[in-house]
Amino acid sequence: MPRKSKILGRPTRAITQPKPSPAGRKVPPDEKWLIDSPTALARVRRGIAEAGERKASYLGSFGKFARSRKRSLRTTPKEQQRRRLEEGIRNRIRHFQRCLKLIGNVDAAVFKAGMEFFTSEFALTQWLCEPARSLGDKIPLVVMRTAKGRAQVAGVLRAIAQGNYL
Repeated sequence: MPRKSKILGRPTRAITQPKPSPAGRKVPPDEKWLIDSPTALARVRRGIAEAGERKASYLGSFGKFARSRKRSLRTTPKEQQRRRLEEGIRNRIRHFQRCLKLIGNVDAAVFKAGMEFFTSEFALTQWLCEPARSLGDKIPLVVMRTAKGRAQVAGVLRAIAQGNYL
């Protein structure tokens, strides 16, 4: 015999566990995040069980939570562009940090030739870390690994200091 509700005075329906969906049934895209997240799904199931045992309290609207979650997953083109720019900036910072470690290995002749044109060591470091058209779009620090490359980079820096276009 069904239990009667103390408040309404009529029979209540027992809360049953939902039947598993058939394998071929498709999940709506806006509800897929719940199925993909085992922690969220476990929380919902635990909440349903506690509600059935009358242990649960009102914690807010699940609909509002789901809408806010869906909104947070959406990204606008402007946000995507901002994320790409931030990632690019982080990559450049890491690149220059690696180059700053290598700048101590620069040959004295190259350093002297570079300081004739550039006003600071930082500006010289930037030039040495960026591809140079006069070196065939190669990075000067990479070219300077050989003696011939160091002479070539020093020659390019002297030519730039004298105002020659290469």
